[in-house]
Amino acid sequence: MILTITPKLEDMLKAKAAAPGETRTHRDGRTWKKVGKKWVLVSNVQKVVAKTVENSETYFDHAMTTNLGGEVIRILESHGVSDFPSLVEKIKRGAPDTAHKIYKDIFDQIDKGPGTTTNKQAALHLIGTVLVNLRDQYTEGPKVKSTIKVTSHTSGKEYYKQDHVSVELPTIKPTEILAAKNKMGGWPITTELETSHVKAMLKNGSAKLIAGKIDPKRKWVMPKKAEDMVLKYAGDSLLIHVKQVRNVDKRTRATAKVDINIPYAFAKAFLLKHIESKKTRNNFIFRMELSKGYRAFLERAGSK
Repeated sequence: MILTITPKLEDMLKAKAAAPGETRTHRDGRTWKKVGKKWVLVSNVQKVVAKTVENSETYFDHAMTTNLGGEVIRILESHGVSDFPSLVEKIKRGAPDTAHKIYKDIFDQIDKGPGTTTNKQAALHLIGTVLVNLRDQYTEGPKVKSTIKVTSHTSGKEYYKQDHVSVELPTIKPTEILAAKNKMGGWPITTELETSHVKAMLKNGSAKLIAGKIDPKRKWVMPKKAEDMVLKYAGDSLLIHVKQVRNVDKRTRATAKVDINIPYAFAKAFLLKHIESKKTRNNFIFRMELSKGYRAFLERAGSK
């Protein structure tokens, strides 16, 4: 007698990553389908897809209402995209790198065009989020999954969970790491930023005082939102805005503002350690790892 054993769903999830669209049947007879990066009951697939598309359309609409929304739609039209539904079809029917090519074109033209840095970042963040969501939803092929250590907000205990952006740090040549350390004024990136580090970076040109006066007794506030960081497609570093603040009438007011250029050797480690918002962090890692500048850096500085 041949005994057939249907694997449990949790066992299937531990196996080799399935491609989006693949279906598997559980022992209870229910069928599960890979939608984007999750396994969903077939009966709920349409609900999940609809919710993702709805959220993406909201971001798309917000992108169009920014000061550079007209420029974004002009660039999209050059790719044959006139509105959100046509963008969805473009990603669904196009090559796996369609979203990346569209974003690269938008980034290049917005970056070199007129407008303030804040306006550019707002437009790029919103349309970038749309393209990432649609790419994850519709692009065929296995998606990167990894495990990261997180701390529970309730118990304080550490545990591991799956993440959808690779947290593996690149292997860099020792000479490149040493050069990056020198630029960071002794700041190891994964620890708290101190005024001594900032002053060293101001001295070697890796940082610039934008406003106010530095107080050695005050702590430095790390970036929290996308507009607190700047990433250029052909650049060689991640620019972050840090500040010192004081409390005024139950609100905070910046007493010093400094811009710091983090070399690509340390940029991903910074994002993983200091950016609390998973969505913001993943968006920047996605953009950085597909950028021309970062790929050129890895080609030059990566350890073979």
